[in-house]
Amino acid sequence: MSYEIIYDKQFVKVKDNLFLPMVLSGSNNCTEFSFMGRERRARGWYPLNVGDGMFLTKEEMLAHCEEERERVRKSYEGSKFGAYTDNCFGNWSGLAIGNTRNKVTYGMYKGIFTTGCRKALTVEQLAAVGIGVEIHSYSYKDEYKGLEEKYCVVTTSDELFSIYNEFKEYYKGSGVSVHIGFGNDAERRVPKARKLYFPIKKHTGELITNDDDYWTIKFIGESEKYLAKKRKHGYQYAYYPYLKYLNKKDALKRMNPLIKKGMELELEFVKAKKLKPIL
Repeated sequence: MSYEIIYDKQFVKVKDNLFLPMVLSGSNNCTEFSFMGRERRARGWYPLNVGDGMFLTKEEMLAHCEEERERVRKSYEGSKFGAYTDNCFGNWSGLAIGNTRNKVTYGMYKGIFTTGCRKALTVEQLAAVGIGVEIHSYSYKDEYKGLEEKYCVVTTSDELFSIYNEFKEYYKGSGVSVHIGFGNDAERRVPKARKLYFPIKKHTGELITNDDDYWTIKFIGESEKYLAKKRKHGYQYAYYPYLKYLNKKDALKRMNPLIKKGMELELEFVKAKKLKPIL
């Protein structure tokens, strides 16, 4: 059975309380080769279609959540599968978040929008870490009929709003679509952007900021492979410093037991630096 998977989100703040809800998503039954050369489920950055128009307020998106819950609930009234419950929203709606489908609750779905708005970044902030916001035309059936193909990488949030609407007006009634997306490297850069703009508390309870030096744990011999989580069978890694410790002792306390289990790890000291583009 086909269902949609949301792997990540990064909303774009267009104006005060006006957002473009961008998500990294794809179908469970389509595959592609990743930039690492591995076959995986296909995914790309797309705006969520959750209301009238491309740009929405937080209130409009939350209203859509309520409407979607009611739609799903009604569609399963009298179903042989039983009554709808918020705890199994993912199953009922055909939606997975990350590797989780059976346990996707309505609260998790709603959280896409509440957290997305809270951690939205402007076009300018995204550009500062090398994430380009692209607007381009697309036709499934070559419906240009003499019209130009248009493509633009916007540099400000005002441009995103105005140029998208300009493109929509230009292609009005032609059958040509106008798409918004992120640049090819956004899947890797978006997590880095969150690290820079929204620093989080780690195991020590200490707040890591862009002005702090810190210790992180990486794999020996891997220039861009850092430990993220140890799992029961294997581990999870990231392509950027994931675990951050202000105190070397805390970093060693985390790393040494894993080394005893056979993992080839080492500490890396990261000097504080001001926010600058990621090349």
